[in-house]
Amino acid sequence: MSESTSHTYRRDIDGLRGLAVLLVVLFHATGSVRGGFIGVDVFFVISGYLITGIIVREMEAQSFSFAAFWERRIRRIVPASVVMTVATVGLASIVLLPDDFMGLGRSVIAHALMVSNFYFWNDSGYFAAASDQKPLLHTWSLAVEEQFYLVFPFLCWIIMKWSSRKKRQPFLRHVFLKVFFALMLLSFVFSVVMVSRDPTSAFYLLPSRAWELLLGATLACFPSRWLAAPAKYCKAASIVGVIMILVSAFQLRDSMPFPGLLALPSCLGAAFLIWAQGSTQPLPPRYWLRIVLESRVLVGLGLISYSLYLWHWPFLAYWEYLDVSFSKTTSHLMRLTLVLLALGLAYASWRWIETPFRKRGGVFPHRNFVFVAALTLFAVLLGLGWLVLSLQGMPERWPQKALKFAGAVKRMGVDEQGKANNLDATLRQDPPSFGSQLPGAPVHVLVWGDSHAMCISPALEALCKERGLRGYLTSYSSTPPLLGFVQPSTNGLFDKTPLWGQAILKLVKNQKIPHVILVGYWQRYTQWSTPKCLAALKETIREFSLAGAKVWILKDVPNHEMIVPRALALHAVLPAFFPDPQLVASTSVDHRKATAVMDSFTSELVKSGATVIDPAPLLLNDNGRHLVVDDDICLYGDVGHHLSIEGALRLAPLFEPLFTKISP
Repeated sequence: MSESTSHTYRRDIDGLRGLAVLLVVLFHATGSVRGGFIGVDVFFVISGYLITGIIVREMEAQSFSFAAFWERRIRRIVPASVVMTVATVGLASIVLLPDDFMGLGRSVIAHALMVSNFYFWNDSGYFAAASDQKPLLHTWSLAVEEQFYLVFPFLCWIIMKWSSRKKRQPFLRHVFLKVFFALMLLSFVFSVVMVSRDPTSAFYLLPSRAWELLLGATLACFPSRWLAAPAKYCKAASIVGVIMILVSAFQLRDSMPFPGLLALPSCLGAAFLIWAQGSTQPLPPRYWLRIVLESRVLVGLGLISYSLYLWHWPFLAYWEYLDVSFSKTTSHLMRLTLVLLALGLAYASWRWIETPFRKRGGVFPHRNFVFVAALTLFAVLLGLGWLVLSLQGMPERWPQKALKFAGAVKRMGVDEQGKANNLDATLRQDPPSFGSQLPGAPVHVLVWGDSHAMCISPALEALCKERGLRGYLTSYSSTPPLLGFVQPSTNGLFDKTPLWGQAILKLVKNQKIPHVILVGYWQRYTQWSTPKCLAALKETIREFSLAGAKVWILKDVPNHEMIVPRALALHAVLPAFFPDPQLVASTSVDHRKATAVMDSFTSELVKSGATVIDPAPLLLNDNGRHLVVDDDICLYGDVGHHLSIEGALRLAPLFEPLFTKISP
């Protein structure tokens, strides 16, 4: 964009906004565009470009004002965001169970304080609530932007003052360009490094996202001579830009490490499109790509993109929360309905909230009123979040039976999740123990595995306590208990898996532990690589047998495609709307299909010296379905393959053979 025309309306940018929000909505609503989350990255580039353009022009004209800058940001962001948040809390008071309602209350406070990204980063562990069921999760990106714009204007102001003192004011844009480009490179390198070391932090936090905004900022500072490109180059850049965005949208997966290098194509694609139409010889009016980008549909979506982004996610999150039957046909129809509803609300929000508040002569014509209103709304959100927390999620809305079922979500493991993910303790040769805590009580068994190991540990704890013995729990989420087998995973140990396994083998050798139980989500690991998994199982059995331990392998517990405690709670409240989980629980046929690969391994594992035990028969009812509840006690925890404490205790008879020669 040339300096002389940089302030003119860009219809193509609204079209690019429309494309970005369309990708995000399709990703969330249908999953058909599996990399559609890159729409957020396109938004970051656009935002950096437009807002930097305004700041730089005003500083060049020596008319920049922090008060004016923040007035624009408040008018643009706050009104629609507050209305959406209040409506989301109102709906939550009907829909969410108490613990989940309190989680929403905490996210409301984080949103008001512009630290949503920190909140969801901290709340993104393996045992956290599913991300697609958090109604305000999408506010993380708003927090990233606002944190950037808390710092960015001051940086620009410092550069401006330094330039004027050094008598470089006429070259201010060039100074901005150099500084922004250098910072962009630093942030990008940091993002690439963080994605490999801590992908969750890289995804949510500003330092690894700032380069995307700075890419747009750098583009906004291009000198005129860099924009004087022939039309054929603009056409080529625009085509490459669209291809980069669409290929990213359809080829990336949310399981891939992101942002880092994988975010570069979509961000560069957005920059190419902005540059192509902003050059001194932009795309011809009849050029097909310009016609598409400036079409009424994409421009219309672009105009309401902020409101559509705000409104589409809470509806989809609540549907995920309530869709305990997992009916795919019903779900697709319902999702389409919810998206159409969000479109209607987005238009209404743009028409009657965004537009009036953004106009200086509309609502709150004076700047002081804007800041007073912002502080008031800020207080309202803080008060709303505090009220939800102080009322403890309003449990009186639900009958006691439903609350009892819902409580099973947190009742997992020997101390309710506290001993999961214990890499450091294991490396110190001092993992968490269970059973007898009397001095000198011998360690009789070591349980090694992923989150399933933590979940079945109450059964072994009960047996150890009866006999005055101890056991060790060495568990880490999404990490297979195998030597020489590494599975990529966001929540697992990944490349630290071998170090973990060797530490456990050393522990067994040094302390002469007689029994080792391997517990994992085998159907996931065998699906990832069947031959490698079998080879690793045999190697693990061999190594621990040489260390003097008897190896036991626990097969998968029956998996139910639902969050069982919530499904039971909702059925207890509205049985006409929510199916009885006992009637849609997995069958023995379902279980055999899911565990077919591991079943085929059994004879070879037994030949290698292991004892293979199957928990499924102990969780089967007379109708051929697996139990999810027994005598009004929920047998599963946060997901359909994690047993609750009560569910784990049902498996105690499986482990009696470990203790047959030991008297209490």
